[in-house]
Amino acid sequence: MYDIGIDAIASIMTIPMDLEDSVANGKQFLIEATERTMRLLLLGAAISSSVDARYHRPATI
Repeated sequence: MYDIGIDAIASIMTIPMDLEDSVANGKQFLIEATERTMRLLLLGAAISSSVDARYHRPATI
């Protein structure tokens, strides 16, 4: 998977369920999975900014 350019994968379902239920609720599952993914991206950006601010400060004389 990684060798063809896919860097991450996540399921839109949070629990095992029948195909019928997953199809019937697919739109809501996709919305919720998108929200979870965006929260992770924002968390990563916040951590990155914090690390950058802490370790890449301009030198003082």
